[in-house]
Amino acid sequence: MAEVYSGRHESYGEVAVKVMRGLLERDSDQLARFQREAEVIEELRHPNIVQMFDYAVIDETPYLVMEYIPGPSLAAYLKSLHDHGQQLPIGMVAQILQSMASALDYAHDKGLVHRDIKPANVLLRSQSEIVELNKPLPRDVQPVLTDFGLVRLLDSTMHTTAGSVSGTPTYMSPEQARGEKVDKRTDIYSLGIMLYEMLAGTVPFQADTTFGMLMKQINEPPPPIRGISADLQILLDRALAKDPAHRYQSAGDLAGEFIPRRTPPEPLASYWYRSRDCPNPRIHPLSICSSKRDNQHSNADTSGS
Repeated sequence: MAEVYSGRHESYGEVAVKVMRGLLERDSDQLARFQREAEVIEELRHPNIVQMFDYAVIDETPYLVMEYIPGPSLAAYLKSLHDHGQQLPIGMVAQILQSMASALDYAHDKGLVHRDIKPANVLLRSQSEIVELNKPLPRDVQPVLTDFGLVRLLDSTMHTTAGSVSGTPTYMSPEQARGEKVDKRTDIYSLGIMLYEMLAGTVPFQADTTFGMLMKQINEPPPPIRGISADLQILLDRALAKDPAHRYQSAGDLAGEFIPRRTPPEPLASYWYRSRDCPNPRIHPLSICSSKRDNQHSNADTSGS
């Protein structure tokens, strides 16, 4: 269990302090692994990865001192949009995906796999203005990957305890759901779930129980998203392939194929929100949506998915 506090550091100013209770459980091997992996994470320097300044263990409880990012999480922002029947513009989806892919490829090249990629672990930062819910994202917004509490070195033991899994079931890869050995492709699968959610306004799999969710991740293909091109659906299917060998082998490969396949290709500034009130399932500027809303045909698709 992790708790995050804000505080002030004499050298770094305002910081976030993450306390991971019960992680080590008086296990000297886990303590050594935490220290080894924390040393690697501390060396990460990427604009889309939260900076860790320091770490320590007190009474078998590890804590991390990280840079403070005032913006909301991507999860909170997506929920705010969805509550108002809106979705991210396709250009912003591409921007977030490209930045996330760059961060993941950087971490993977350093020998790290995150294992818990999800919108709640992505904070939104802008140099020009404060990122706020219920307002369009600034054009310079950047996602920042956080929460390395489940990170593992790629050359370390990756098997979980028999019968247990680590991560978030909604975004978990099939091999992670089975408690098997994982590598960087588990992060690529989770990134694919995030991409699906940004495009569809919902995650591909839903279930009433954790076990039900894990079974869907292992066995069921993602439902097609209405209103996207066949090429884009193929891209999603590959990102969410059950067999890691059939997925993209790097996050950059996924983002690189998404950019030319996205529709429509207009500049980001023209598309603030995708609204479910638009008669066409593709993205329109809000002014077009509002002018067409009153005149839409009775058989028009207003689902936005």
